[in-house]
Amino acid sequence: MPMKPDSFVLGALLGGCQIHGKVELGERVEQYLIDLEPLNHALYVNLCDIYVKASSFDDVKRIKSSMKETGIKKEVPGCSMIEIVGVLLEFSVRGSPDVNYNGGSIIGLVSVE
Repeated sequence: MPMKPDSFVLGALLGGCQIHGKVELGERVEQYLIDLEPLNHALYVNLCDIYVKASSFDDVKRIKSSMKETGIKKEVPGCSMIEIVGVLLEFSVRGSPDVNYNGGSIIGLVSVE
């Protein structure tokens, strides 16, 4: 590469490591990313995801302990979106005002056929 990769390029590479289960390469990329952005929680979360996929749960615990010791917290709660009858609904860890649909239950919108 004719230039030094930035955090965006390395982050894309880390995502590729996660998708393809490349633990060793992911660890190397992670070290570069931590040098660039040591307080970016997403880097640690991605590495944990790589370890989970590889069933390396001791490494997950190690990373999460390291995050706790250094005060790094996941800033954004997880969320999912689903479209039902043309209505986009969002669900998150903190809850969502979209759980009710026109005062009724969202369960009534879902049919199993």
